Formats: sequence, C-alpha cells, structure tokens
Amino acid sequence: MIRKLLKPRDPGIVFFNGLVASILSVPLFIILYKYILGLTDALMFENKLLYGLLFIGVFVFLYLLVLCFRVVFYVLFFLALLSYTIASFLFDYGFAKLTADYQSFLYGIHTRIERMEFELRSDILTSKSEEIKKASDYDNHEVRNYAAHIAHKHFKEHATHKNFNVIHGFSIFKEVRNRWRYMSDPYQEDYYSPASETILQLKDDDFFKGDCDDYSILMGACLKNVGLRVRFVRTIVKEGEVEVGHIYPEVLVGNKKDFSEVVDLIQLCFRNEIRKKSVFYHLDSESNVWLNFDYNDFYPGGKYQSSVRVRVIEL
Repeated sequence: MIRKLLKPRDPGIVFFNGLVASILSVPLFIILYKYILGLTDALMFENKLLYGLLFIGVFVFLYLLVLCFRVVFYVLFFLALLSYTIASFLFDYGFAKLTADYQSFLYGIHTRIERMEFELRSDILTSKSEEIKKASDYDNHEVRNYAAHIAHKHFKEHATHKNFNVIHGFSIFKEVRNRWRYMSDPYQEDYYSPASETILQLKDDDFFKGDCDDYSILMGACLKNVGLRVRFVRTIVKEGEVEVGHIYPEVLVGNKKDFSEVVDLIQLCFRNEIRKKSVFYHLDSESNVWLNFDYNDFYPGGKYQSSVRVRVIEL
C-alpha cells in the first residue's frame, strides 16, 4: 500500500499535495502541541529538535492521507478557500488578520502561563493608602485627556467590541512603560507625585520620572479612565538581605474562562517583548484574573517581583 502511494507521480500533483499537507499541518501541529499532548514540560520547551520532529511527523501523516483520500482533501481545501473568500467580503477577515491569528498561535507555543500564589503578610504595617489614592487624580481633565489619547495610540488593529477595554489598557501600558525612567524619592521621605503632575514632565524631554509609587499612580489613573478595574498592591521585595517596600498596579482583565483570549492578545501586541517568557497572573476567590502591570518588564503579565502581599488598595 505504502509503496503504491509513493511511486513516481506528476510533479505538479506532488507539489499540490505537499502544499495542502503543509497548510493543514500548521493548525494540527498547534492543536497537538497545546491542547492534546500537553507538551509543556521543560524538555519540550527547551528542545527545538522535538518541535521539528513533531511537525515532520504531522506533515508526513497528512501527506499520506492526502495521497489516500486526495479527492476528499481537494474538496475540503477548496471549501476552505471559498469560506475564507466569503469571510473576507462579509466579515472583513482578510489575509492580515489570518496571518495575525497564525502568529498568535505560533508565539503561544513559546509562552507559558503561570498562576501566582501569594503569601499574605499582616505583620507589616503600612500607611498613606489614602494619599496614594488621592494622588491618583484620574478625574483631572488633563489626566483624562492624556489617557484617552494614549489608549488609542497602539494596537488598534487588534481591537474588537469585546476586547477594546483590554486593548486600551495594553496601549496605555506600552506608552507609559516605554517612557518611564526611575528616580528615587527625596532622602528619607515619601513623595507621591499626582498623576496630573507627572504628566507635565513630558513637556521637558518626553519622559516620565519617579519611583514605583509614582509609576503606579500614573498607570492606575490612566487605566481607570478607560473603564478598567485597577488596584495597587503593596509588597516586600528582597534586595540582598534587606527587605524593601514596593508597590505596583494590578488590573482585572476578565475571568479564567476567557483568559486564553487575553494571553493571545498579549502575544500579538507584545510579540518581541514576551518572546520565550511567561505570562503570570493572579486568580482571586471569584475566579477573576488579575495581571501585573509593573515596570519590571515590558509587557503586561510580567514576572512578579515578590510572592508577598502586604495590602491591596482599590482605586
């Protein structure tokens, strides 16, 4: 049977069979990798040879199937092309969006999703929560206008009626994070720069300056202005043998059921920043998913700097 299938054929037919098998191999390979075989352990994640062997196996399997049932596959292939053509006209699903979807799947192979568990530390006293909330003057008209401007600056091509809030949040993150430059508070003092004051720094050199609370205040104020639920998390970070206070913004991006769509968006919007890294998230008692918007990385859901939580401040 195999010998009969592999006997010499017209080069055009061989090429077309290979083309059909190649197109079908990509989604089947992704489905096998991510959803059926569950090949997410460290060996598979690091060993690129196993990727290649799995894909070659899928391709050979489909190529033999095409040879056996080529009429059926040809019909399915042309039906798929017809469906794509109809979708292009009726639903504006063109080649660019198709390519973006494939890129999202392919980048997803290299992206791990890791849930964070936190230790609550009630033995550490914190204060000035009201000062932080007051400095987050999201109702200031300059803050409102700035948030509206940068919310539409990036990733418009990925926005839909379902995800536009999250896309706006990602755009805000990219703009603020890329313009942030760290600067300490005055010696032995805590200074909470209001969001409206921090925005004025752009007039000097197009950069923001401040420490973690100034960053969180500005980020939180902008995110709240586009309809996202934001909170500030106080934590403790170890620097050598010393414990140092830290604060970062955390954003509600949906529930656990829809989280895979958010991860796909992160992969599309931050494909260079997230390459070979993980998306970290926190799941609360109501199965809500929260993402870290801290400045320690250049994509939402970067690695948490600490597994300790001291206090959560709702904005």
